[in-house]
Amino acid sequence: MKIAVVAKDPGGASNILPVLRELRLRGLNSVTAQLMTNIDSWLYKNRPAGENLLGVGTAAPEHYVSDILVTSMCSNMPDGRNLGRDIAMATPRGKVVVAVTDTWDGTQVQTAVWAQRECRPDYIIVNDKIGAEMVLEANPWLGPDCVKQLGWPALDQYAGVNIPALRATTRGKLGIGANKRVVLYCGQIPYTGEGLQKLVVVLITQSQVLLIARKHPRLGSTPDSMAELERWNMALESFDRQSFGHTVDSSDDLKPEEAIAACNLAVGLNGSMLRDAAIMGKDVICIRDHIPPEHKTRFPLIELGCAVEPASQAELNEAVQQALTTGLDLAKRQAEVFQLDGQNTKRVTDFITTLL
Repeated sequence: MKIAVVAKDPGGASNILPVLRELRLRGLNSVTAQLMTNIDSWLYKNRPAGENLLGVGTAAPEHYVSDILVTSMCSNMPDGRNLGRDIAMATPRGKVVVAVTDTWDGTQVQTAVWAQRECRPDYIIVNDKIGAEMVLEANPWLGPDCVKQLGWPALDQYAGVNIPALRATTRGKLGIGANKRVVLYCGQIPYTGEGLQKLVVVLITQSQVLLIARKHPRLGSTPDSMAELERWNMALESFDRQSFGHTVDSSDDLKPEEAIAACNLAVGLNGSMLRDAAIMGKDVICIRDHIPPEHKTRFPLIELGCAVEPASQAELNEAVQQALTTGLDLAKRQAEVFQLDGQNTKRVTDFITTLL
């Protein structure tokens, strides 16, 4: 019996690698599990001990044909190849393909990527009911029993995190007092500068608030994003000039989880860092009322009750004020949606082993 394990990038691999480790721990060393991925420093450092790490093009998809293929929902590469899909395409019918999602969007909700009959997964693993609904809507050829709501294995990395200790350590590194109110703005690219401007309008009315503005590394790297970078810089200048607080330098060596742990409130549009903030039990506000309807995508974090979305500047003012005083009362729902019992990997692996 052979299992092939496939991932392409950090997002997908963060859910695939824990499953691979668990298969090894269960004594399935006789089962061949290969990790095929583009060479990436994150993946290399986080691969299981002694695991063979193969780069793109190292072997043809047929090399990984197996009885069970466990794959992330890989995105397409620039040349049109797709690691998981192409290996699934080479997998004979009668064998089993299990796809593991790592977010709510991506190729699992892009009908054209996995729609060909020859590569369709037999099962898709999701975290929650919204993820299941979105997968079934985009892939009508799947039956409800083929979508398994087992949790994202990557969530298990948070189970052992001492968030108060990480908060104290990070604040100490940044020179922030234990009782200071800290707002983290999680930058993206489109509409992110305007979102920051809307937040600053609120924060300059607050006393002694620190702002950590975490800029997306590609903001300003293209002509289309230069205007957003200009708005971003103007917003920070306005905050530093008019507020009673100040902007904290969010340098490149500050890890996302450190920035999240340090804050009282995480604000942004709809990025993955807001999801991570909700996983870590932080109040989350999504500023999206300035995004044109035709460009506003579905963000399940809001639908699941793990974040709030103010409909206007006035509502944003109220939400920020509440978050910085009494709180938004989101933690209970966040804990229900994101299971931090350390058992997500076990649940996924348990299901896979039933297919052996």
